[in-house]
Amino acid sequence: MSAGDILGIVGFLTIIALAFVFVYLFRIRYLLNHEGSIQVSVRGMDGRWHNNIAILGPESLDLYPTHSFSWIPVMQWDRLDMSFEIQRPRGGIRVVTIIVADGSWRLAAGSDEMSALLSWMDSARPSAEPTMA
Repeated sequence: MSAGDILGIVGFLTIIALAFVFVYLFRIRYLLNHEGSIQVSVRGMDGRWHNNIAILGPESLDLYPTHSFSWIPVMQWDRLDMSFEIQRPRGGIRVVTIIVADGSWRLAAGSDEMSALLSWMDSARPSAEPTMA
Protein backbone atom coordinates (compact mmCIF):
# COMPACT_ATOMS: atom_id res chain seq x y z
CA MET A 1 0.00 0.00 0.00
CA SER A 2 1.22 3.40 -0.87
CA ALA A 3 0.89 6.56 1.19
CA GLY A 4 -1.89 7.73 -1.15
CA ASP A 5 -3.91 4.57 -0.50
CA ILE A 6 -3.57 5.00 3.25
CA LEU A 7 -4.63 8.65 3.03
CA GLY A 8 -7.62 7.63 0.92
CA ILE A 9 -8.71 5.04 3.49
CA VAL A 10 -8.24 7.49 6.37
CA GLY A 11 -10.20 10.14 4.47
CA PHE A 12 -13.02 7.70 3.74
CA LEU A 13 -13.22 6.60 7.39
CA THR A 14 -13.21 10.24 8.49
CA ILE A 15 -16.15 11.01 6.19
CA ILE A 16 -18.08 8.01 7.55
CA ALA A 17 -17.38 9.07 11.15
CA LEU A 18 -18.47 12.64 10.41
CA ALA A 19 -21.69 11.33 8.84
CA PHE A 20 -22.50 9.42 12.05
CA VAL A 21 -21.72 12.49 14.17
CA PHE A 22 -23.95 14.64 11.94
CA VAL A 23 -26.88 12.20 12.20
CA TYR A 24 -26.46 11.96 15.98
CA LEU A 25 -26.31 15.74 16.48
CA PHE A 26 -29.25 16.28 14.11
CA ARG A 27 -31.33 13.78 16.15
CA ILE A 28 -30.46 15.46 19.46
CA ARG A 29 -31.22 18.91 18.03
CA TYR A 30 -34.53 17.71 16.59
CA LEU A 31 -35.63 16.13 19.88
CA LEU A 32 -34.57 19.12 22.01
CA ASN A 33 -36.33 21.57 19.68
CA HIS A 34 -39.53 19.53 19.85
CA GLU A 35 -42.32 21.29 21.70
CA GLY A 36 -42.56 20.01 25.27
CA SER A 37 -39.09 18.44 25.42
CA ILE A 38 -37.04 18.37 28.62
CA GLN A 39 -33.80 16.68 29.66
CA VAL A 40 -34.12 14.11 32.43
CA SER A 41 -32.17 11.25 33.94
CA VAL A 42 -34.00 7.97 34.48
CA ARG A 43 -32.89 5.33 36.93
CA GLY A 44 -32.92 2.05 35.05
CA MET A 45 -33.54 -1.48 36.25
CA ASP A 46 -29.77 -1.85 36.63
CA GLY A 47 -29.75 0.91 39.27
CA ARG A 48 -27.78 3.34 37.09
CA TRP A 49 -28.96 6.74 35.91
CA HIS A 50 -29.37 7.18 32.14
CA ASN A 51 -29.70 10.52 30.32
CA ASN A 52 -32.87 10.88 28.28
CA ILE A 53 -34.89 13.46 26.43
CA ALA A 54 -38.51 13.42 27.53
CA ILE A 55 -41.19 14.74 25.22
CA LEU A 56 -44.37 15.76 27.00
CA GLY A 57 -46.97 14.89 24.39
CA PRO A 58 -50.73 15.42 24.47
CA GLU A 59 -51.45 11.83 25.54
CA SER A 60 -48.13 10.35 26.67
CA LEU A 61 -44.63 10.92 28.01
CA ASP A 62 -42.04 9.62 25.54
CA LEU A 63 -38.43 8.95 26.58
CA TYR A 64 -35.59 8.97 24.05
CA PRO A 65 -32.08 7.99 25.20
CA THR A 66 -29.43 10.56 24.40
CA HIS A 67 -26.80 7.91 23.61
CA SER A 68 -28.66 6.33 20.71
CA PHE A 69 -29.41 6.79 17.03
CA SER A 70 -33.01 5.54 17.40
CA TRP A 71 -35.91 7.82 16.51
CA ILE A 72 -38.31 5.57 18.44
CA PRO A 73 -38.90 6.20 22.17
CA VAL A 74 -37.51 3.50 24.47
CA MET A 75 -40.33 4.10 26.95
CA GLN A 76 -43.77 5.57 26.45
CA TRP A 77 -46.13 6.11 29.36
CA ASP A 78 -49.80 6.95 28.91
CA ARG A 79 -50.71 10.15 30.68
CA LEU A 80 -53.86 8.69 32.26
CA ASP A 81 -52.00 5.72 33.77
CA MET A 82 -49.29 7.77 35.50
CA SER A 83 -49.04 9.02 39.05
CA PHE A 84 -46.04 10.45 40.85
CA GLU A 85 -44.35 10.92 44.20
CA ILE A 86 -42.07 13.90 44.77
CA GLN A 87 -38.79 13.24 46.58
CA ARG A 88 -36.75 15.78 48.52
CA PRO A 89 -34.48 17.99 46.37
CA ARG A 90 -30.78 17.14 46.43
CA GLY A 91 -28.40 19.95 45.56
CA GLY A 92 -30.58 21.65 42.98
CA ILE A 93 -31.72 18.37 41.44
CA ARG A 94 -35.31 17.26 41.97
CA VAL A 95 -36.31 13.61 41.85
CA VAL A 96 -39.78 12.28 41.10
CA THR A 97 -40.95 8.67 41.21
CA ILE A 98 -43.27 7.94 38.28
CA ILE A 99 -45.69 5.12 39.03
CA VAL A 100 -47.11 3.25 36.04
CA ALA A 101 -48.78 -0.13 35.55
CA ASP A 102 -45.52 -2.00 34.92
CA GLY A 103 -43.68 -0.57 37.93
CA SER A 104 -42.09 2.65 39.07
CA TRP A 105 -39.29 4.74 37.65
CA ARG A 106 -37.25 7.54 39.20
CA LEU A 107 -36.69 10.67 37.13
CA ALA A 108 -34.21 13.39 38.05
CA ALA A 109 -33.97 16.85 36.50
CA GLY A 110 -33.29 20.47 37.25
CA SER A 111 -36.00 22.53 38.90
CA ASP A 112 -37.23 24.14 35.64
CA GLU A 113 -37.55 20.82 33.84
CA MET A 114 -39.22 19.21 36.84
CA SER A 115 -41.69 22.10 37.14
CA ALA A 116 -42.60 21.59 33.48
CA LEU A 117 -43.09 17.85 34.03
CA LEU A 118 -45.26 18.32 37.13
CA SER A 119 -47.34 21.03 35.44
CA TRP A 120 -47.86 18.72 32.47
CA MET A 121 -48.95 15.87 34.75
CA ASP A 122 -51.36 18.08 36.70
CA SER A 123 -52.97 19.71 33.68
CA ALA A 124 -55.81 18.25 31.66
CA ARG A 125 -55.22 16.50 28.35
CA PRO A 126 -55.87 18.73 25.32
CA SER A 127 -58.82 16.53 24.32
CA ALA A 128 -60.38 17.11 27.77
CA GLU A 129 -60.10 20.89 27.58
CA PRO A 130 -63.29 22.83 26.83
CA THR A 131 -63.38 24.42 23.41
CA MET A 132 -65.18 27.51 22.22
CA ALA A 133 -67.85 26.86 19.63
